[in-house]
Amino acid sequence: MCRIVVCKLMLRGYNVKALVRTNDSEGIDMLPRSMDVVVGGVVESSSAQDVVSGCNKVMYCAIARSAITGDLNRVDNQGVRNVTKSFQQEQTIDCQIQIIQIS
Repeated sequence: MCRIVVCKLMLRGYNVKALVRTNDSEGIDMLPRSMDVVVGGVVESSSAQDVVSGCNKVMYCAIARSAITGDLNRVDNQGVRNVTKSFQQEQTIDCQIQIIQIS
């Protein structure tokens, strides 16, 4: 589902970034060349900040690889929190810059 949406967004001219868990050349090679790739993980705050930098929309498609409670918590809870917090900070910075430019 996410791949279809991403392809449609790219066809409409949007710049798209992907957060890829590991520097897996085979997995990265499957992505379109025009897509920006950030290597890291949703549980790492710095990776979440890097991937949302310059973005005005986020589509979260990460899922835990297992049903182990710890994995589910890291990806489904902490990952969503990290990406959401990073995106909110990015939008706040953008708004502050726009206000300064207007003033």
